[in-house]
Amino acid sequence: MYIYEVKGYYYDSVSGKYYNNYDGTTYSNEVTGIMAMIIGIIVGIIGFIGCGVNYPIYKKLLAKGKSKYAFEIVELAREISEN
Repeated sequence: MYIYEVKGYYYDSVSGKYYNNYDGTTYSNEVTGIMAMIIGIIVGIIGFIGCGVNYPIYKKLLAKGKSKYAFEIVELAREISEN
C-alpha cells in the first residue's frame, strides 16, 4: 500500500481514494457536501424569489375577494343579529 500526499489529502493507491488527514473522510464526500450546500442555496434563493413575486398577487386577489363578498357578509350578519 502506497500513500501519497496530494493537496493536503492523502492518496491511497490501493483503494484509489483521497483521505483528509484529520478525520478520514474522503475527498469525494467533501465535494458532495459542498455541492449539496450550493444546490440548497440556489433552491432557497429561487424560493425567496417565488415568495416575493406571489405575495403582491395574493394581496390583490385577497382584496378583490373581500370587496366582492363584503356586502353579502354584512347582509348575512345583519340577518343573524336581527333574529
